[in-house]
Amino acid sequence: MNRLLFMNKSFYQTLHVNLRRLRTSVFKNQENLINKTRNTAPKPNSLYKNEFECILQFRYIKHLRLASRLKLYQTGFSFLFALGSIIAFEMDFTQNTNALISANLCMVFALIMLLIISKQIIRIVGRLYMSKDGKKVLISHLNFLGKRRDIIVKVEDIQGLNSVSELKETFFKLKMNNMDGFMYMILPYCQVLNKEAFLKILKASNY
Repeated sequence: MNRLLFMNKSFYQTLHVNLRRLRTSVFKNQENLINKTRNTAPKPNSLYKNEFECILQFRYIKHLRLASRLKLYQTGFSFLFALGSIIAFEMDFTQNTNALISANLCMVFALIMLLIISKQIIRIVGRLYMSKDGKKVLISHLNFLGKRRDIIVKVEDIQGLNSVSELKETFFKLKMNNMDGFMYMILPYCQVLNKEAFLKILKASNY
């Protein structure tokens, strides 16, 4: 039993280190972009009213936020369940090693799925704003915890369309020059409030 407990402790230490490294690599590009584009601007409500106009919004961003937070709660519950099974085994409340192994595997699976799903969710554009002078774009999306996060980029930093057919794609990739990856806009479920400004951002005014 002591050997099994020692193996579990070693397993959790190794898992913790590996997950921290994985999380750092997953969100490295995202954090770099945010650090480069973060602006010491006024509070969001006054900022949007005075300087920015919403030109596109994802209809199901609230549902996505709820799903993101539920996934966090599920992972937390899986972790507590696995921890409880180890404590129960250590205190001789149970000697079922299969239940102990199953609880730990469920926790590992939940953590991996959380990282994979969160990696995609943080790339989805919830709302797109354009400054009234037409020089800046504010991109609103969800962070790892399911909270709103805003980044500001210049219009010229956003890469334009290669062809008009890209606008017909379900998952449109919004690419920026100062970002290695990209963000998603799920166009069939987005409401375009200002088509002219939206096309201007994508350098598609002539289409």
